[in-house]
Amino acid sequence: MRRWIGAAVLLVLLYVIAWIVLLMPVLSVKLWVYSSRLDPVVRLLQIAGLLVMAAAAVGVVSLWRVSRLQSSRIVWARNAALAAALLGIVWIGFAGKLFSFTLNY
Repeated sequence: MRRWIGAAVLLVLLYVIAWIVLLMPVLSVKLWVYSSRLDPVVRLLQIAGLLVMAAAAVGVVSLWRVSRLQSSRIVWARNAALAAALLGIVWIGFAGKLFSFTLNY
């Protein structure tokens, strides 16, 4: 289960970095970057959002499993923090409409 959590965290980190890189031109008002050439990249990130949701589910299952095994408080707190972080990224994705499957931007 530890490998699954590591893979989930790595996937979510790559996902967040990709969205940050994609949205960086907005900060310097370089809106010409956003054209139909970018559609495949946006679509790929939207599909990767499904994997991020699965990663959050892995985090919750890991926390549930640790709770059932009655592990130490430190292990439980670590898994709770990871599950909360993964669920937080999913929440940000829904709130920011990063999981929508439209290319209207």
